[in-house]
Amino acid sequence: MHALELDPDGTPRLVEAGEHEPPPGSVAVDVDLVFVGPLDLAPGTPPGPVGRGITGRVRTAVPELGLAAGARVIVDPTPACGRCVACRAGRPQRCAAPLPAAAGALEVLAWPATKLLPLPEGLDAEGAALAHPVALALAALRRLAPAPGEGCTVVGLGPVGLTVLQLARACGLQPLFAADPVGERGELALAFGADLAAVDPEIVREAAGGGTDVVVASPEAGPAALRAATLAAAGGRCALIQPAAEALLPLPAQEVTLARITAPTCADLLDAARLVAGGRVDPTPLVSHRTSPEAAPGFLRRLREEPPSALGVLVHLR
Repeated sequence: MHALELDPDGTPRLVEAGEHEPPPGSVAVDVDLVFVGPLDLAPGTPPGPVGRGITGRVRTAVPELGLAAGARVIVDPTPACGRCVACRAGRPQRCAAPLPAAAGALEVLAWPATKLLPLPEGLDAEGAALAHPVALALAALRRLAPAPGEGCTVVGLGPVGLTVLQLARACGLQPLFAADPVGERGELALAFGADLAAVDPEIVREAAGGGTDVVVASPEAGPAALRAATLAAAGGRCALIQPAAEALLPLPAQEVTLARITAPTCADLLDAARLVAGGRVDPTPLVSHRTSPEAAPGFLRRLREEPPSALGVLVHLR
């Protein structure tokens, strides 16, 4: 079978991978769509299968989930064991014994049944593959617990940041500000609901009168994430979506509550799928290219090396 992987130096390539019998408690999933965004290619991403937005069909029935053989599922890619104290407390991101395997763009994925989610009614295959960036955005806003009428700033306008804007607008947050060094993405932010988009975060901070109640630094924020907390108003809250790299952040002079988001939970992923299925969030503009496995490495190199030209790639494995 084929697998789309990252080399140790971060170069994407298509390789032949062996297929194995699923271990006890796991199910074989014939993966047909994988969404790959800038987050999946960020510096510090470990080598191995690439892509977090994964959907496919189970090869065998999964009675505990009410799934017949051939049913489509969303794969929760977080490699959590599901048994340790952190997992049982609903914090799989802090798993003490993560799975040795990784999910990603594999034609056949053996994955724990507990991490397979049935599709909500009305959700198609592309929506299922795009649920993961929506879930990350949802996890960040849930941590900040914003109230309608609070102002919000989003730093980094890739797939996750643009989705934060959609969700923030749906939650009644206003005004909405956005910052990204790529001017083209600022234009997208306005289409996604931002009241003001700027290349320089300082312009946003001044327009917000010194800061907003909540700030989200998306995985696509890059070095600008280091300044995200300074864009919050006194007493504000700031969420940093940083699944991989650790960074020391300059602390603002005013009191600000900081939260770091590394991955969505299964509940976030399922709720995100429901939002997409119900039309509350439209993730389709996050896809810049749709491609085959053979052409995917070239598109992913472009995504990594020329971020202004693309947001995300949807790989059709079958």
